Amino acid sequence: MNHSFFCCSGSEANEGALLLARLYTGKNEFISLNNSLHGRTYLTMSVTGLPMWRADPMLSDCVTFVPNVYSKEKTLDEAATDSLKAIEDVISSKGADKIAALIAEPIQGNSGIITPPQWYFKKLKTILEKNGILLIIDEVQTGKNY
Repeated sequence: MNHSFFCCSGSEANEGALLLARLYTGKNEFISLNNSLHGRTYLTMSVTGLPMWRADPMLSDCVTFVPNVYSKEKTLDEAATDSLKAIEDVISSKGADKIAALIAEPIQGNSGIITPPQWYFKKLKTILEKNGILLIIDEVQTGKNY
């Protein structure tokens, strides 16, 4: 690692990561998981998938939300597989040339401690790398290491 960017909050760190993803890739759009919480700044609220935290009625429309890894009707593995399929569908329909990054929490804390199966992020990373899309990991609450 050659550079560091120190921040005072998770919102500031995520806003910076989203901006850097746009600058690095030259792309404008993002993918985010339903029920995610990424911060209280403009762009971080835009990528937040919990309606109660999306306080600004005019948030950016540069974000596509996909299912997270939880479903009352499915097993964890089924829901995780469906999440990855939805991500592939978004990449296919929007075009990888438009999507700068996907932002995700390793464990969604404010959604009820939603923990994906161990294989989820490995498969997610493979899908994103194949399409030239960055992965931003929003790790503030859990200290989980993948």
